[in-house]
Amino acid sequence: MKICYILTEIANGGAERVVLNLCQYFAQQGDQVSLIALKPLDKTNSIYQEFVELNIPIYSLNIKGLNLFKIFTLNKLINKIAPDVLHSHLFHGNILSRLIKRDKKRCRVVNTIHIMEYRKSAFWRFKVDELTFNLADIHTSVAKSTAEFQAKKLNVNVEDFKIIPNGINVPRKLSNEEIIELKDKFQLDRYNKILGSVGRLDYQKGFDRFLEILPEVSKIVPNGEKWAYLIIGGGAEEDKLKKLASQYKTDNIDVIFAGFFSNASSMIELFDLFIMPSRSEGYPLVLLEAMSHGVPMLLNNVSCIVEALGDYSNGEIVDFFSEETACVTEKIKKLCNCQKIKSPEITTVAEMADNYKKIAYL
Repeated sequence: MKICYILTEIANGGAERVVLNLCQYFAQQGDQVSLIALKPLDKTNSIYQEFVELNIPIYSLNIKGLNLFKIFTLNKLINKIAPDVLHSHLFHGNILSRLIKRDKKRCRVVNTIHIMEYRKSAFWRFKVDELTFNLADIHTSVAKSTAEFQAKKLNVNVEDFKIIPNGINVPRKLSNEEIIELKDKFQLDRYNKILGSVGRLDYQKGFDRFLEILPEVSKIVPNGEKWAYLIIGGGAEEDKLKKLASQYKTDNIDVIFAGFFSNASSMIELFDLFIMPSRSEGYPLVLLEAMSHGVPMLLNNVSCIVEALGDYSNGEIVDFFSEETACVTEKIKKLCNCQKIKSPEITTVAEMADNYKKIAYL
């Protein structure tokens, strides 16, 4: 089978990681896989390097701003690749994949949505999506809640979306040497508890909110103890978040910006409590990775997060943005006294890919 994936860009995000995993899996199965990015390629990006290592053809339309003529370039490229399946992810790729001319008997167009778009400025996106919706052969969603949201916005039936949850490669355990090295690097042995988050330093992730309530969290730190809040990830809001961390600095909780690590999913093992204050999410891979470690976790009350958490017994849901801060801190106090549990069954990349093949590709 020849499968061509379309992404808006190759960046460090959840949708990009899902496509990387799908490319890797199907390439290993002997399928012919290729990838098209709409925006210019950032060849210094770590996930781009991972795509390169797969030795699959990577193309870019080099779109900068609004350029409708690129649809003709995409059309030529698709005719050259001649895929059996054209699988796009996220809004821009989904729309363009519907508009190209293709051999409908040969090439099946699959569109996947990952997130709920709450921005008021997205009104026009939903209109374009609604008008072109029937041009795709299969619509999939990474979560039931995302499908329900999208169906309402587009005035279509929720049954028009096939639900295929994201899967992960279960993170490997860190070696004793790696744990010692990381603890030395960030002087983690100084701390009695390590609260941690993983993700892009972006407004969507809500790290700013957790930094704002740190003075209240500090009140539950036992006398004589020192805690750390370790944030693993990089992004555009790093400077802003560092200023907030300085503004809300406390004597007994240190904020550590670790930066980007390719093995961040394994580093969650270091956490005593995983914090996820995201304002919005798709079907979050990092949550699945945290669950695989069995760590206690406190998560914001977002429908996709709640759906992904399922019946995981070592996590709590709270509304970081509307509940009284005292409720949040009480749950942190409770969870910090919980132990890690046995890892539950997590959907794997292989299961996710097989679902795409059975439900969307054939």
